[in-house]
Amino acid sequence: MSTLSLLFFLLLSASEPFKGTVEDPSGGVIAGAKVRISRPAFVRETYTDNSGQFIFDEAPAGDYSIAVTAAGFAPHFSSISLPSGFITFMLGITPHGEDVLVTATRVETPLSMLGVSATAFDQDHIAQQQSPPLYELLREIPGMAVAQTSRRGGTTAIYTRGGGKNANLLLVDGIQVNDPGGDFNFAHLTSTNIVRVETVRGPQSAVYGSNAAASVIQVVSRQGTAEDGMASGFGSFEGGNFSTYRYRAGVSGAMKMFDYSLAAERIGTQGAYINDSYRNLTLAGNLGYRFNGASQVRFTLRTIGTWTGVPNKVGYGLLDSDASRRGTNIISGFRYEQNTQKLSQRLLLGFTRFRDYFQDNEAEGPFNLAAIVTGTPGARGNEGVRLVRLLSGLELSSSNYVVPKDARVVRRTLLISASAPSKTITERRSAGYQANWSYSSHSSIIAGYDFEQERGIANAARPLRNSHGLFANHQHSAGSRIFLTESVRLEDNSVFYKKVTPRFAASYLVTSTTRLKAGAGTGISEPSFQQNFAHDPMFVGNRNLRPERSQSVETGIERRFFGSRVVTEATLFANRFRDLIVFVSLPAPQPGTWVNLEASRARGIEWSTRLELSRLRLRGEYTFLDTRVTSAASSATAMTGIGQELPRRPRHSGAIDVTAIFRRGFITLNTTFVGERQDSDGVGFGIVRNPGYQRTDLGVSYSLRPYLDLFVRAQNLLNRRYEEVLGYTALSRSVLAGVTFRWRHR
Repeated sequence: MSTLSLLFFLLLSASEPFKGTVEDPSGGVIAGAKVRISRPAFVRETYTDNSGQFIFDEAPAGDYSIAVTAAGFAPHFSSISLPSGFITFMLGITPHGEDVLVTATRVETPLSMLGVSATAFDQDHIAQQQSPPLYELLREIPGMAVAQTSRRGGTTAIYTRGGGKNANLLLVDGIQVNDPGGDFNFAHLTSTNIVRVETVRGPQSAVYGSNAAASVIQVVSRQGTAEDGMASGFGSFEGGNFSTYRYRAGVSGAMKMFDYSLAAERIGTQGAYINDSYRNLTLAGNLGYRFNGASQVRFTLRTIGTWTGVPNKVGYGLLDSDASRRGTNIISGFRYEQNTQKLSQRLLLGFTRFRDYFQDNEAEGPFNLAAIVTGTPGARGNEGVRLVRLLSGLELSSSNYVVPKDARVVRRTLLISASAPSKTITERRSAGYQANWSYSSHSSIIAGYDFEQERGIANAARPLRNSHGLFANHQHSAGSRIFLTESVRLEDNSVFYKKVTPRFAASYLVTSTTRLKAGAGTGISEPSFQQNFAHDPMFVGNRNLRPERSQSVETGIERRFFGSRVVTEATLFANRFRDLIVFVSLPAPQPGTWVNLEASRARGIEWSTRLELSRLRLRGEYTFLDTRVTSAASSATAMTGIGQELPRRPRHSGAIDVTAIFRRGFITLNTTFVGERQDSDGVGFGIVRNPGYQRTDLGVSYSLRPYLDLFVRAQNLLNRRYEEVLGYTALSRSVLAGVTFRWRHR
């Protein structure tokens, strides 16, 4: 009996609870703070409750490293010996804790150690923008231009630093989701269950392979936390003009080693024109299970079902009453992680399936169109052809109009032909492994292997591509102020074979408030399935296409003022794009095909400033972009001939976001500026210049009860008429109001 008692006593002394509390400088408790203790082969973490207290039920005796973090507070790092008595940790207030990025190197790294241009939006910012579609958040990022056809549901593309719309890699929880060839329609990606958005500008193919020739955009799903208790949830409804509505609901929680977060969103609108309606149903989930403090598995799933009317170029009076597009998208991933003090490993499996069905059963027209235009056909820049105004049918029949000096009238008769229904299905299966060895406090090596298989069904063609990628990334310091990152990747593709893409970046901390950065790298964008595998009497694919290539250099400075309450950053960059793929017609009876023929360059400056006070937050950004076509299939083409600006990349653009936070709510005012840019009317008027515009949005939220919020949002508040893409008139003023209800079960 005495031996058993002694053994029981030794077990109790070897492991006992560790308790404490986390407070701010005023002595107030901090709920939801993350507390992490670790030593070799042992890692545990928990969160403080509403009283600011935390507890580790079992903490074996010994020496530990402890980290305490909370949003809006400076992190605390120290060492501790257990067992220990009740301990209180005090976190200092910081206006803006340093961003920690995952996207730049695949592992969490402080931005000060990275020589890249990056922007991150957290959950608070997304909520203060009232959870908009992803592309609306991207308007606030310097160097990125958003071009949307029509209004809600209209095809939406992103252009970064002069790169094409196929040069932006999109990741959802680490899963690549771009269509084969890099294109992606951002119109349908809502912020449902998204807690963070990271963007890294400049080519990132050294880390992620093809399609990352200009940027990487990653969205991170919300995870259930101990702060949610067993279940916390919300429900929201809003409605407004154009018969627009949006329903949202979500529930999340954590139970011992299991956590979950589930959400749904339904959007519908009739739009402003005939056949302008749009519907979107998004379901998203994130489930996790922790085996112990060092390893976990996680499953994420997002499904997007859409129906979109396609009214055509309503800005020119072209109206298609029956064309429509249906889409069903699936994005899913499984991840296993194991983390120790020196080595972390991750295994990632992904599957995406995008299905698009288009039909237009009836022909429309003929449409008799006329416009007064000015400018010189084929001229560069501001001298190009632009619209003065459209002529109505009454003016045409009566000839009752005046043509200004140096202007002319252009007439066109168009017919919208019916087309056979078309279905396109693409699938991406991926598997990857990466390991991160931290061999010192500021030095690590990340290496791994990625496999991707792309499948597709486009009419009768069934293309298939396999890709293998080996990558290595070395992060290290030279002294205490210089941080270097060298990355390289070998891509072996079954169509374009082997490509090597290196990248180098450096960050230099001149002082505690001034940082210099520089970087250079290369990127690639693979051909699309159609460009490789098309088989049609009028055009055929080209199996010998090379991937499009990009080369980039950049340098910049970041400066912090007033205790980091103000952060300003300026970056100079220069990009070259080569082997751009273009369609060429061949002499009959040969069908047309695609070739690597065009090239372009882009250079410019990005500037951003961020101000964060206790109740006021301001973000401002401006981009100057100078682009030129340097090689073209047809040197005299009015839109994309040699010497012309790249289409839909404005020379001047910017945004200002101001948020005032009150005790029971907030007010947000967003203003976007987009300058004149190159484009094409697509109907034969010859118009290639799209005027600049300014758009202002306003959002207000008020907490009527701790669990009940009222809100209103006005888009295009000043009711400006503009076209992000020529011929597609943007939505006029749109006002929506709604209510959000929250609940929690501990």
